[in-house]
Amino acid sequence: SKDNTLASKIYVENHKLLIKIEFTDVIYNERNIFIRKLKVSNLSDRTRKIKVFFYQQFVLHQSFTGDTAYFDPKNHLVIHYKGQRVFTVNSFSKENSFDDYSLGNFGIEGKVGSYKDAEDGFLSKNPIEHGRVDSVIGNIFEISGQDSQDIYYWITVAKTISEAVDLNTYVIQKTPQYIMKTTQDFWYAWINNQKINFYGLDDSVINLFRKSQFILRCNVDNDGSILASGDSDMLQGGRDTYAYMWPRDGAFAALAMDQVGEYSIAEKFFSFCNEVITEDGYFMHKYRPDKSLGSSWHPWIRDGKNVLPIQEDETAIVVYALWQHYEKSHDLEFIESVYNSLIKKAADFMVSYMDHATGLTFPSYDLWEEKYGIHTYTSCVKYAALVAAGKFAHKLGKGDHAVKYNEAAEKIREGIVRVLYNEKTKMFNKMVNYDENGNLSVDATIDMSSIYGIYQFKVLDVSDQRVKDSIQTICERLQVRTTIDGIPRYENDQYFKLKTAEFPNPWINTTLWLAQYYIEVATTEKDLEVVKHWFDWVKKYALESGVLSEQINPYTGAQVSASPL
Repeated sequence: SKDNTLASKIYVENHKLLIKIEFTDVIYNERNIFIRKLKVSNLSDRTRKIKVFFYQQFVLHQSFTGDTAYFDPKNHLVIHYKGQRVFTVNSFSKENSFDDYSLGNFGIEGKVGSYKDAEDGFLSKNPIEHGRVDSVIGNIFEISGQDSQDIYYWITVAKTISEAVDLNTYVIQKTPQYIMKTTQDFWYAWINNQKINFYGLDDSVINLFRKSQFILRCNVDNDGSILASGDSDMLQGGRDTYAYMWPRDGAFAALAMDQVGEYSIAEKFFSFCNEVITEDGYFMHKYRPDKSLGSSWHPWIRDGKNVLPIQEDETAIVVYALWQHYEKSHDLEFIESVYNSLIKKAADFMVSYMDHATGLTFPSYDLWEEKYGIHTYTSCVKYAALVAAGKFAHKLGKGDHAVKYNEAAEKIREGIVRVLYNEKTKMFNKMVNYDENGNLSVDATIDMSSIYGIYQFKVLDVSDQRVKDSIQTICERLQVRTTIDGIPRYENDQYFKLKTAEFPNPWINTTLWLAQYYIEVATTEKDLEVVKHWFDWVKKYALESGVLSEQINPYTGAQVSASPL
């Protein structure tokens, strides 16, 4: 971000052509308009004719088929559309709109794309195309030696052609310069709205913190969905993207937004959850931003028996996060409005979805979406969620509900401590399972989430010896022993792991979970030096833009998987 605003700044320079371009991008905070400013500098001493081309390839309704692109001579625009998705494209240099254009196809009939049409410096002015369509527009101008010229390029988006064209007219009337300035002014005010004491943290860490706020905000939909990631590169190597709302990921993001006083963002997320929770009181795997069900790989049957294809921690974390939200916002009216439809519904499900004799929850998939069983992390979040539900019930005068939720929470806590701690490994087990005869099987894999759940959700105090021993186990057996360092999710994690690597990839969030432990146990400022170390570690492997990826290569430090996550 540029100068504490939600504007990107990118520089490119071609030493052979003696051309330098400075890009500044914004998305208008009031309307669906993207604006890019190019400052094109002529680094030579002579006047030169410069041609700048902009190439567009839109994915409308998540596919390339059935699109139309055409040149609108009345408004001097290029328009792409399919159904209720319309994009207009325009550009200005000095006081002139684009000088050249062409519409074409790509990926069919041997065509690679209309950008090829620009390689000789002239476009064919093909006025319309359909199918897998793309477009190019071009600006031609002269720049004196050692001088520069500004070009403005923008895209408007709407559900109808008339609305998209009206937005283009709005840009022209207001001017791109005005919209860029007012957008940057808004985001400068937004990021500085809360006065936060950083207690002497390094400026580079503070800057990354602010960039992270912007990146989180960019993943929040106006209707409350919080996307895990908009990283389109994931499409290139997998079956799907991360562009879904996971209740777990969204709840963690809502917690972060509450921490910086953005209560309205968190409230919209909880309203989203209130609408998508099932009648039986649980959340499914993930959701699309329009509140429809997202893709999944969790089956409804295991070993011939019907099962719920859920990660129960996703249901629990929303209730837990909602209590944290209330403690900061004190918006009791909102809590009352979702008590029966969200809080009570989820809490009643969690009470029913457990073995009250053992105090253990019934099996579900883990937070890593891989293993099916009774997980320490899931049990910990469930405990905290039922404690939160009890507090809500007490606050609203529903004493019988409070008793039920508190009793269930205490049974779960007792079950965690009694069954899930492993004296041999000095660590809480990743998960356990019971067979039909009641025999217990144990997965003792060292998993950072297991101990994180214990101290983050207050199952045990951080001073408890079992917590201390578990952290020591993490540092001895899980921490990456390369120059890169960091904490992976769990032992022998194969997700995006290099085939020849000794160590699995460290993750940003699991590494910071360890930092959170050190914050919890700190009693002096000196105790926080290890926390600063991990902050510096994150800063070291962030991109200059502030983007943090899901994982880090344990040998090179390169970002791996979804970025940002």
